[in-house]
Amino acid sequence: MEAVFLLWHVHEAEEGSEDSKLIGVYRTDEDAHAAIRRLRNQPGFRSFPKGFNIERYELNKDHWTEGFLSAVSQPDGTAAASRRCRKAARPKPRTASGN
Repeated sequence: MEAVFLLWHVHEAEEGSEDSKLIGVYRTDEDAHAAIRRLRNQPGFRSFPKGFNIERYELNKDHWTEGFLSAVSQPDGTAAASRRCRKAARPKPRTASGN
């Protein structure tokens, strides 16, 4: 099956929240690793060098097959569920090796 490789950078942000960035989509795993080598010494990324994750994604396939949960910010900054659905978060990508 034909696939692409998604490169994410994920790290814990202030107050325990997660900061996720989709860096790019690449034809090969090696292309994604080359992007890590280009970015790992840039501001922000160099503070969280273990935050890079590469995820293999098959094309022409549904990857999210259930519902989702939307969150609405409350005045105090907390989030509350606004809809009843089955899935609440994106799947965790695998950690890139060789960082």
